[in-house]
Amino acid sequence: RLCRELDRRPELAVALLGRPPRLYDPERRTFVHVPPSEHPFVDDAVCSAAGGTTEYAHPSAPSAGTTGQAVRAARLLCRRAWTLGLPLVPDVLQLGVRLEAGRAAALFLRATAHERAPAAAPPAPPRLSSLGLDGFQRVRPSSASSVAVGDILLTHPMSGLFQAKYDQAVVLVTHVSEVSDLVQGIVCNKVSETELAQLLVERPSTLLNRPGATNWNRLAFGKLGPFLDARVFDGGPVLEADLDANLRWLHPYGESVPGAVQLAPGVWLGGDVEAVAGLEAELAARGWPPRWRLLHGGAAWTQAQLALELERGIWIHARAGIGSRAVAALCLGGGPGG
Repeated sequence: RLCRELDRRPELAVALLGRPPRLYDPERRTFVHVPPSEHPFVDDAVCSAAGGTTEYAHPSAPSAGTTGQAVRAARLLCRRAWTLGLPLVPDVLQLGVRLEAGRAAALFLRATAHERAPAAAPPAPPRLSSLGLDGFQRVRPSSASSVAVGDILLTHPMSGLFQAKYDQAVVLVTHVSEVSDLVQGIVCNKVSETELAQLLVERPSTLLNRPGATNWNRLAFGKLGPFLDARVFDGGPVLEADLDANLRWLHPYGESVPGAVQLAPGVWLGGDVEAVAGLEAELAARGWPPRWRLLHGGAAWTQAQLALELERGIWIHARAGIGSRAVAALCLGGGPGG
């Protein structure tokens, strides 16, 4: 009964937690294997009920005429025990405890959300469209497709509870390198309390004597002047020693900005900040809202680290269709000044 309910209402399985068989040690850049629990078959069943992720559940409603994930997981657990001649009752009881704990946690979180917003409608089964991600396709962790520039990573609602910087984050992947074994991204939806002027004062560039370094003081008294009171987005927890490496900007201006790099249709990263500021000033003079975003900081993983985080279900991996401007709508629209 419990399994059927979770399949009918997959939102109640979102809080289901599994036991990942391995973690990642960033200092040694290697995997660390986690000892199995006393009920390894139950761990496998929870992983199956969770949609294939090993820690944070990615449940989905079954297609018409098909068996749901939780029911299939329970049946597989029983078949294994019968085939191997193992006691069935302890594992079945343990699976029930795990599933009920996840269901209870989901109901508690939903009740808490309703207390904060009593008029809110009951939550629907999680779909990308319900997250404001129309135009995107979900990439399953089991997919052979790796993360690419322009992809979107959404923090799983449970994993965000343990990573405040990434809680409810929308991360745009900006760089993927096989050579350096590096994946980089920017959190696009978290406006900080820091204004650009404050950032320029607190974190001056240390590269002014290096050829090609940005002269932020000159820009502050020039094209960036009208934007000194603009709030900067918190791009992520990864920070370097100087402002040139930490301050970046997303914009839609394309090849009209020298040095800009296209991430997705309608979304460009970096380039001549003076040129971007000039274009923004022209739009502001016509009464148009800002179309760029200044971001401070970023996110970074080794490829193996991010692959494991996707396997654990820490992120929901989404990709826009070819030619779609969904990334631009998500990352440059709908926020303050956007």
